[in-house]
Amino acid sequence: MVDPTTSDGMGSTRGAFEPGGSGSRQNRCRSGSLGTLLITLVLVCWAPASQAKEPWRPSAIFDWIAAPPEVQLEADSTPIPEGQGAIFLPSMTGMSDEPEVAIYSGRSRVATGSFGTRIIVAPGQYMVRVGSGSLRQTLSVPVEVRPDETTLVAPVWGGLRIEVVNANQIPHRGGYELIQLESRDIFGVGYGADTLVGERLQTWILPPGLYRVVQPGATYRSRTNFATVYVPPGALVRYQLVMDPDTNEFLGAGIVTAEQMSVPEGKGANNWIVRLILGLNGSLAVAQNMAGTPDQTSLSGEGSIDASVGYHSGAHHFVSLLQIEEGVIWINPEASDALPLQKSRDRFRLDLLYTYNLWETLGPYARASLRMNLFPWQVITTEEINVTRRHTDGSTETEVVLPGSAFETSDYLGEVLISQGMGINWRVLQHRIGQLDIGLGIGFRQNLYRDFYVKEPTSEPPDLLYNEVSNFNQEGLEAIVTGSFRLIQFTQYTTHFELFADFGEFTDPTIEWQNTLGIRLLEFLSLDYRFELISQPQVSEELQMAHNLLLRFSWELL
Repeated sequence: MVDPTTSDGMGSTRGAFEPGGSGSRQNRCRSGSLGTLLITLVLVCWAPASQAKEPWRPSAIFDWIAAPPEVQLEADSTPIPEGQGAIFLPSMTGMSDEPEVAIYSGRSRVATGSFGTRIIVAPGQYMVRVGSGSLRQTLSVPVEVRPDETTLVAPVWGGLRIEVVNANQIPHRGGYELIQLESRDIFGVGYGADTLVGERLQTWILPPGLYRVVQPGATYRSRTNFATVYVPPGALVRYQLVMDPDTNEFLGAGIVTAEQMSVPEGKGANNWIVRLILGLNGSLAVAQNMAGTPDQTSLSGEGSIDASVGYHSGAHHFVSLLQIEEGVIWINPEASDALPLQKSRDRFRLDLLYTYNLWETLGPYARASLRMNLFPWQVITTEEINVTRRHTDGSTETEVVLPGSAFETSDYLGEVLISQGMGINWRVLQHRIGQLDIGLGIGFRQNLYRDFYVKEPTSEPPDLLYNEVSNFNQEGLEAIVTGSFRLIQFTQYTTHFELFADFGEFTDPTIEWQNTLGIRLLEFLSLDYRFELISQPQVSEELQMAHNLLLRFSWELL
């Protein structure tokens, strides 16, 4: 039974299972006059009573994320009006992912509330109903509420958090169905969450017992693609379901500790997440005596680094992303000299994002990003042309570029774009098919250029004009839309749309739109199509677009 605690300034507190309260259990033992019989009976009576003193106390493997009930109760500042009472159900997670608590008097619902917060009611006898299923599937706990007192309800229910991961323990949004074996009741369909970017797992509050996890639409009779899990009373069970994200086939399942979750949770858990992915793709093409095709050899290759460091603790979420992509191409026409080695891809991007969840789907954010080119950009000509450069001071210079030669349009670190922003982020959609976030706020940008030239749209060969871009700063409003969707079984689509309207040039906003459509062919092989659109009136009048089709090999090192 739960021990009564002392008064905490919010009214005295007592356990719902103490003697004299609703649902109390008393061990009464009678002994004879013989000493040995008395000692034996005392031991027999004392042992089960001491073991049942706090039946909800979980073992270490089933430890809660939230603090112990007494600590939660002391931390709750909900006042009790004079003459009223309160009911307190401790939270296992301390998050808003636990279902609602309903208080009934007879057949009438008189109050609702949340785990971890006092629920104010008039003194009297009540039935507390908790659970993630339908009303019929909830657990009913009788309680008695006295004036100016808080009744602490001992958890006779259990908690279950199912994390869906792939064979490399990377979380994803695979679906499953939960069935109670004893009653064969379907408690509902659940989905995994991408916890590495701050999504929350669902917490099932369930009657203690044995449950079967199956694919959505399957039955308790399933003999393949199923797993079972036992949920003890008062325990928070962490369960990992290993699933093939492409076929949704179950690969394994089992109970894990708090530290073994992909995002460790609970007391002493490491809330830091580190990932590192290396990518490589290349092409070798040789054409000889092909009708309608010139004889030539071309060799191209690209390498990429995707790294992330994240921290997730309660309502606090921090994610940093680093992306480096570099590529080169070499062409030998054979009928003439080989062309200079040309850069085909040069992208460095660092993003820092912090969000605080005031509510389940809404909260403030603060972000910063850095984007730049690491190496010079060159243009290769196929004919003799005159290139004129117009500098920021108004002076010009002209050079003659011969066929097969190259001229630079940007120095290394020629374009360095730094931005910061803060505002409100709203998760519009979180579903197994994907997620969609919208952010609105105020932003600041520093646009730094060094020997960076943009072609004048009206100039054409053989006379080209390039204008040098100067530095400029911006302050304005920003809108950010980020989405990730699973279109069909093997296809993933991600998009990032960013609009920035400078206060001084509000009608000429900067627009950046990045899209990736990935088709998984094998575990380490995918076909990716990327499309990028940029509109930056302060730099170029032309709409900038880039298409890229890649056969990509990738290895996850961390």
